[in-house]
Amino acid sequence: MPKENIRPVEILNFLKRHDCFPNASIAYKVPLTIPVPVASAERIFSKTKLLKSYMRIL
Repeated sequence: MPKENIRPVEILNFLKRHDCFPNASIAYKVPLTIPVPVASAERIFSKTKLLKSYMRIL
């Protein structure tokens, strides 16, 4: 187990540099190109808006 955390991009770069496991480098590319969803942050703003509306009614 490495002492420091290794980012997925570093693993992909290692595989490219050493030209080993071509299928593994392709497999690493797929999740690295998928955008991170921001739905949780949007839900927080939505809940805040609902709370503000509720507080105005009171």
